[in-house]
Amino acid sequence: MCKAYAKKVSLAFFFAAILHPFCALAQNQKTIQPVIRSMADSTIIADAHICIYSRATYQINNDLYLAPASASDPVVYKSNFNSEGKALIALPGHRSDELFRIKVYADNFDTLHITMINASDIEEALYKVFLNPKVMPNDISEMLVDRQQEMNLPLTIEKSIDEYIFDTYDFSKNELTSCDIEIPEKVYVKNLYNGYNNTSCSNTGIFTGYIDFTEYIAGVISREMGGSFHPEALKAQAVAARSYSLARVQKGLPANCGQAYGTSVPQVCLDASQLTSQHVMLYQNTVINASYSARCSGIYTQNAQEGVWNPASTCNTSGNAVPYLVSRPCSGHKDCSQTSEKPCCEVSISTSGQTGFIYGHGVGMCQRGAHDFASAPNNKKWDEILYQYYSHICISAHDSIGETPEEPAPTDPCLNPDNTRKVLCNIKVSPIPATNIINISFENPLQAQAWAYITDFIGHKQIYDISLGNKVETEASINVSHLKYGIYLLVLFTEEAKYSRKIVIMK
Repeated sequence: MCKAYAKKVSLAFFFAAILHPFCALAQNQKTIQPVIRSMADSTIIADAHICIYSRATYQINNDLYLAPASASDPVVYKSNFNSEGKALIALPGHRSDELFRIKVYADNFDTLHITMINASDIEEALYKVFLNPKVMPNDISEMLVDRQQEMNLPLTIEKSIDEYIFDTYDFSKNELTSCDIEIPEKVYVKNLYNGYNNTSCSNTGIFTGYIDFTEYIAGVISREMGGSFHPEALKAQAVAARSYSLARVQKGLPANCGQAYGTSVPQVCLDASQLTSQHVMLYQNTVINASYSARCSGIYTQNAQEGVWNPASTCNTSGNAVPYLVSRPCSGHKDCSQTSEKPCCEVSISTSGQTGFIYGHGVGMCQRGAHDFASAPNNKKWDEILYQYYSHICISAHDSIGETPEEPAPTDPCLNPDNTRKVLCNIKVSPIPATNIINISFENPLQAQAWAYITDFIGHKQIYDISLGNKVETEASINVSHLKYGIYLLVLFTEEAKYSRKIVIMK
């Protein structure tokens, strides 16, 4: 009997030893109950599905490589949302450095991919899940586009005060010998951050190493635009972002610095990246530094040499001439007042020598304008949008030498039709960022009645019309101490002209 008892005890200890790791794993698991809703109207989405996959990483020399997402990735957890849009999910209990990806999908909705996430961050990422309808009315689509850009306001402020430097080029004809270029499958990223990756790559990011280039660009598209933008605008954004990144990679720099990045990627953004994976823009056989901004405030984008590359805090108006970045109409409508671009509709000109743009720096592709060009009644394709914003460029794996479409001549929006200088052009505003007082400097005294007002980033007046007098001398000032932290638009106007200038208020 003692032998039998001893045998039972031994077996008990044996099974306990075998099961201990699994019990410990179960104890580390945490159960959550996320809710899934429609991005259009926040209604519950019933009978959706969610899968959590483990992501494979490898070593390349001394660097980490995140392997591309694959159908063969191990499934860690799989569940269905019920008729109330809820699901019960047991979070994986894994190492803190292990990476996962999540796929959420439902009939008639765009699939959402959370491409890279730590186990500790899954609960927050799934707290509320929103999917874009595959088909939605135009007014809802426009509302979501505007909402996305409003949500990007903090990112826009970061860009506004981050220094931006790029190469100069000689003004000459784009003499290409080839429009072909090899695009790498993977690129190196440093401190890849879910948000704006500053130009020094000093963010505290979730990953450093090599990442699939197509996946990386999909993340840029998602964070810079979002899944509500027109698919052709998303493709144009993909080519611009890929060009910007590859220009950095060719100099031995991390691909991500100076761009926004997001790990929540709608399928339409992934599609835009995949469908344009071989396309970048070239000028004089070199991949261009394809800058872009959220909106242009006014009917034109701005020439690169007009000081937009300097951080807003310096108010420095010197700049470099770049022939493929010249003034262009900013939206798909002849009359800016017909668009939903606010406060674009408040501004009649873009001034020479000043930034004058409320969203981003205003050079290169205007993201909101790209959406308008792609939408009805313009219906432009992604390549037509790029030709609209970047002059004399060639698109790899797309154009043949000499086949780049003719483009409109660069426009100086600070000239009247008779080529005379407009009244409100040579103006400086300081300090930017501001706290209490905005100082305005005029190159020459204004021989006219002048007024000023300030709007928020969606066009609502925060400071109403202020008279600057019948004859404004070379300086004026406005008290902005009551304005909250954010981006605003200062508008100066006379009976003959308007001037706009982005201002950043820091508290």
